[in-house]
Amino acid sequence: MSTEKFKLFTSNGGDVIFLVDTLLGTSINNTVPASNSSSGSLTVLGGIGINTTVNAASVTEGGSLTVAGGASIGKDLYVGGNIISSSLGGAGATFSSLTITSTQNSINFSSGSIVVEGGITIKTTANSQSVTNGGALLVGGGASIGKDLYVGGDLYINGTNQSSILGNVTIGNHAGTGVFVQSNIYIGQTMGNLNYKIIGSLRTTTDIDRVYSLTFKKLTDFSFDACIYNISELGSGWTDSNLVLSWVIFP
Repeated sequence: MSTEKFKLFTSNGGDVIFLVDTLLGTSINNTVPASNSSSGSLTVLGGIGINTTVNAASVTEGGSLTVAGGASIGKDLYVGGNIISSSLGGAGATFSSLTITSTQNSINFSSGSIVVEGGITIKTTANSQSVTNGGALLVGGGASIGKDLYVGGDLYINGTNQSSILGNVTIGNHAGTGVFVQSNIYIGQTMGNLNYKIIGSLRTTTDIDRVYSLTFKKLTDFSFDACIYNISELGSGWTDSNLVLSWVIFP
């Protein structure tokens, strides 16, 4: 007994364009592509419900739905299982927006809602504004970084700018005695407070064994003074045109 229950032929009685078979299912043999939402071999004005719960096994075995070509979805897409794509490792995966609802924490290199084998690139240049406005990247919890971290802008900790500021000043020769003061060393920016810390050192390429003391005073929000004393020669002056003061400020 035939399992074919309904056939629809072309107008000349040739090819079967629509077939209902109780064993093989329903077939539409028209090959019109879906170039928009009003074209294609099958066009429906309402929704389509698929009740089978068979899971997908591969790109050619979809379980409930297998599409050999591409697909366009005008609104949101909810996926209850995993998204597995052969193109995610290359340049073929593109999402305008992607929300992952998994709440698995990242407790090691194999856990978390997203685990990637390669790197991650974020192209936006939007700067961060606060601990809740990350610009390019916002992390609500902590972060662990196994290797170096390069920051091109400022570093804020608990709302305070902790970025170091570096500078060099040529001291050179000093003919006087006692403490030499290098006045008004400009920081290069306006500090937010006067509690910043200065670490400095004196260096030279001249082959001279000489010990100095170095202190700082008259800190303002844009400059400071450096006080240098020649310990080796009990406050005498010195001849060293290559003497340079290097300093680092921590806000």
